[in-house]
Amino acid sequence: FVDALGGVAISPGLDSGVETSCDGTAHSSASRPALGFFAGLRGGYEFPNRWSVQMLAGYLALDKDVERRFTTTIDATPASYQLTDRLSVSGPVIGAGIGYRLQLSELLDLRTTLTAGALLASSRDDVDARASAEGTNASARVLRSGSRTASANPFLMPELGIGLRIDGFRA
Repeated sequence: FVDALGGVAISPGLDSGVETSCDGTAHSSASRPALGFFAGLRGGYEFPNRWSVQMLAGYLALDKDVERRFTTTIDATPASYQLTDRLSVSGPVIGAGIGYRLQLSELLDLRTTLTAGALLASSRDDVDARASAEGTNASARVLRSGSRTASANPFLMPELGIGLRIDGFRA
């Protein structure tokens, strides 16, 4: 069998240093979720006992904006900084899994799947920065802003779904 997968991806965070640095000493918007999409294909073989082995290949993209404001004192002069981080994580997803299909009726199935795999991610943090002190505002340059970092992030994805069967076809 082959299944097409796709939809909105939502994550409470991206586990970034930017998000973890928002520890209460800075005002931030780190609590907003990351949003994006997932699209992919899953193929497999279902045995006569309705257990299946499966392979997954797809693409995931997530974005999140975090705004941070810091206030500090430099040589007895109050200064404030405002940073806007545009975080993004994207890349191919690969995995393998097992599944089981429980026939509920002539038309409906209950499907369970457990997939283990990895997101081969490219992560990026584009930073806009502004500084102000004594009534003067200026743009600030952040070193390595926008540079990409590669990583392999493992995942375990449990799924529960309803399937429809009509004339030998499943959806």
